Amino acid sequence: MPLGSRHPPFAARDVHGRAQRKGENNAGDTRRVAPATLSALRLRPGSRRQAVQAHLSAVPHWELSADGKRIRRALRVKNFLTALEFFRRVGAVAEAEDHHPDLHLVNYREVTLELWTHAQGGLTANDFVLAVRIDQIPVDLKS
Repeated sequence: MPLGSRHPPFAARDVHGRAQRKGENNAGDTRRVAPATLSALRLRPGSRRQAVQAHLSAVPHWELSADGKRIRRALRVKNFLTALEFFRRVGAVAEAEDHHPDLHLVNYREVTLELWTHAQGGLTANDFVLAVRIDQIPVDLKS
C-alpha cells in the first residue's frame, strides 16, 4: 500500500472513482439487490428460454449470443482513453457485484462486453442485474 494511502493500490472504485469495500454496491449498501423479476431464471429448462427473452427486454442494449449462453453489448466510444475509463468503471461495478464480464477493446474505441455465469455455463439472474448496472454507467459515445 502506498505511503499515506488508506486503500490498497488496486481497491475497487465506484462509478465516481471513490474506493469501495468488497461487497459494497454503488449506493454504499452491502446488500445484493436484484430485481424480483430476474429471479425467474431459476425455472425449468423448457421455460428458461422464455425467461431469458423476457429479461432481455429489461436490457435493450444487450443481445443474446447465438448459442443462447451469453448476453453481449457493443459500443463505439469517443476514443481510446474513454474506452479505458469505461472499463475501469465497469470493473468497479463488477467487483462490487462479485460478478465479472468479459471485456473486449478493438480498433482503439470499439468496446464489447459479454456476460455469462462461468460456474453455470450460461445465463443467470446475476448477468442481467450486472447488465442493468453497467447500463447506468455514463460513457461518451462516438457520434
